[in-house]
Amino acid sequence: MDATTVYLHTDGGGLVPMTKQTYASEAELQDFVARNPVLLTAGLADRRYLLVKREMEVPDREASSGRWSLDHLFVDDQGIPTLIEVKQASNREIRRMVVGQLLDYAANGTEYWPEGELYRALVARLQHEAPDGDGEALAAEAVAELTGNVDPAEFWQRVEDNLRSGRVRLVVLADAIPAELRRVVEFLNERMPDTEVLAMEIPQYVGEGHRTLVPSIVGRTVAAERAKRVKGRHWAEYLAEASAATRTVHERLTDWSLTRGGELSEANESMGYRAEGVFLVRLYPRDDELEMSLSRWKGGNLNEEAEAIRQRLIEICPSGKLSKKVPYLPTGDLVENWDAFIDEILPRYIAYVKSLPNAD
Repeated sequence: MDATTVYLHTDGGGLVPMTKQTYASEAELQDFVARNPVLLTAGLADRRYLLVKREMEVPDREASSGRWSLDHLFVDDQGIPTLIEVKQASNREIRRMVVGQLLDYAANGTEYWPEGELYRALVARLQHEAPDGDGEALAAEAVAELTGNVDPAEFWQRVEDNLRSGRVRLVVLADAIPAELRRVVEFLNERMPDTEVLAMEIPQYVGEGHRTLVPSIVGRTVAAERAKRVKGRHWAEYLAEASAATRTVHERLTDWSLTRGGELSEANESMGYRAEGVFLVRLYPRDDELEMSLSRWKGGNLNEEAEAIRQRLIEICPSGKLSKKVPYLPTGDLVENWDAFIDEILPRYIAYVKSLPNAD
């Protein structure tokens, strides 16, 4: 924003002149963002944000306590980790160095944060802020408020999937974004289809006892939106273009889930299915695959029952990518062996999940 003065319209109808003022320190701006995630909502439209942790440790190798410290780590309501580094325009690092910092954090965090690290960081923060409360219960409440009651297990699994696949958001946040940084951000964002690279400008205006913060975003160029347009398509578009097997799996799973007191949870690119109080699977029509989590979101190594389920899945889905913790099941294989999947695998999976200490 080029203007140095804006006007605040008061309830009484008057106009209060507000003059642009530099923040006292970077710490002041960091604190504003941490305490008011709505500032991100205003600048990064169509998303809501939950602070995971300030000064999040970022390791550079496995089992490391952390080489760097990220200013803010948020997750949005779609489960996308959002890494934020805050600088004042007067800090010389804002010209180019800060982008290199964020890329370092993203490259190493996505590789070396242990499974479940973001969830544990949130629980620890909430427990610290409310010593008499239950950190895990507070985290579940925070996710429900963020997402509109999406199942916490499903949400954190989505966070984990996004993190490991590089679907993260990198944000340089400052009181003013210099032209050199603006072009670097636009260049990266136009060429990184999975990772979003943005700069956010939050100047402050003060006058007559009032303070106004004015967020705006840099990096969402037409070229960047075009590069990411496939990522923003709606679930229904993917389903319409999917194979006949995928559409059949969706219809059958929907009927099976709803007749057992379940529900569906739609995301931009996928559909989740729940029955008998347990989140079951997620269908990705673009890939013609069904995802099932055998380790669950706080799980570790598979127990004997989970491994037995996996071995049976290998038999009925011979062309699948059946990793130990999160097997992906081709819909074509499932249609051919539907009775085994629906009558054997799903009931057994529900019983398995309910037997876990951290069951849904």
